[in-house]
Amino acid sequence: MPTLKSFYRGNADYGYNFHISRDPAFIYVNNPKCGCSTAKASLNRWHAAWHGKVLEHKSMGDVHSRGFNPLLGPGALGPDAETLITSDPGYFRFTLLRDPLSRLASAYENKLSWNSPERQELNRLAGRDLDQDVPFELFLEQVATSPASLDMNEHWRPQTRQVAAPVLPYDFFCLFDTLSADLLTVRNRLFPGLAIGVFETREHFPEVSSNSAARLARFTAAQFSLIHDLYAEDFALYNAVKTARAG
Repeated sequence: MPTLKSFYRGNADYGYNFHISRDPAFIYVNNPKCGCSTAKASLNRWHAAWHGKVLEHKSMGDVHSRGFNPLLGPGALGPDAETLITSDPGYFRFTLLRDPLSRLASAYENKLSWNSPERQELNRLAGRDLDQDVPFELFLEQVATSPASLDMNEHWRPQTRQVAAPVLPYDFFCLFDTLSADLLTVRNRLFPGLAIGVFETREHFPEVSSNSAARLARFTAAQFSLIHDLYAEDFALYNAVKTARAG
């Protein structure tokens, strides 16, 4: 059985992706391109209010700053953090999931359709000029033939790996298509009686939205097939959660 840390690329990556509260006891695992900013902002605001404080996010930097927000990283749990995160029955564990096709389209449009640090990193790994354009076809070819490229960035690495699904006993999955309703389910479970709503970052900070629907509409049949192969475990987990809900 792999260890929890083996799913992450060093201590910084491991620490950044876990958001922990002792009161109420929960563990939220970050999954980018699935509504993660909305989830983090909402959870931190709810946690602050639960403890009699007011938290205002005025920028996306505020949302993603661990120092600005009250939720804790694994280091706060001490040397037994990994055991507590994976095994302590007192914690409510949840994360986000998104249809893998839609998530990949969003990741590409948001992170690789312009001269971003992520695109430069991808080019560096492939030995290309850092400023070279990376059409979607080239991106898909690279991640299909290079495991390091597929795993290099949290925005397009497989979700099952990003949320350490094989070793974490999740109690609930919030789905991107029903994110607001699912987050309110979490709120009512963890913060009963709290009336503060979901903080939808795409409404407050519209500049972060990506045109993923247009990219998704341009996927070819061959691309659909390749993506299904690359992200087979993600499709299996996502479909299992959807099927369980429908049942």
